Amino acid sequence: MSRPFGSFLKDNAVLIAGIALPVLLIVVFVVARAIPSRTVADPQYKLVYAANSYENYTFTVDDNHKLNVTYKVYKDDYRGSAIGARLYIFDGASNTLKSESLAIPVSKKAGDIVPIALKDFGKLNILPEITAPDGYSFRDAGYRNASLITEIFTYHNRRFEDAIVKDGRVIPLKENGEKNWDVKFIGWVAPE
Repeated sequence: MSRPFGSFLKDNAVLIAGIALPVLLIVVFVVARAIPSRTVADPQYKLVYAANSYENYTFTVDDNHKLNVTYKVYKDDYRGSAIGARLYIFDGASNTLKSESLAIPVSKKAGDIVPIALKDFGKLNILPEITAPDGYSFRDAGYRNASLITEIFTYHNRRFEDAIVKDGRVIPLKENGEKNWDVKFIGWVAPE
């Protein structure tokens, strides 16, 4: 003889709650994680950063908001002959990336500090504050803000990416097809 469905639910309420509540909790976390990408406005400022510069390159923004780059030649400068740094402009709104290679100076005298001529990046007006006027800020790959709940209910591949963030929205920096080491924040491109 079959039992009515209502009595089955009543007799197995604890079992049903034990299955339904964790599933509901996972759905809530997934929805909560997706909300910032839909509700937080796109970035209005482009990010300027450098990669693969190690300690040889120094990046400064002067009082006129122009970028200056210098290269320090070290004794036994093994990096200078093989690896040159790159500058990047990341547009988070369109997820595009522009880059410029930095020249490696010919001088091999240890202690020389050589200015590097910039092509397109030298014309930019740069705001060197870590937070842009629109509220987005740069988060480097070394930053880690996680709790037990986010570790359990979110995907982590243990590779924490450089990104720009605002109010829970995270926009990872676009990959350029090569691994960027030693990412250095420079600033935000000011509107012209």
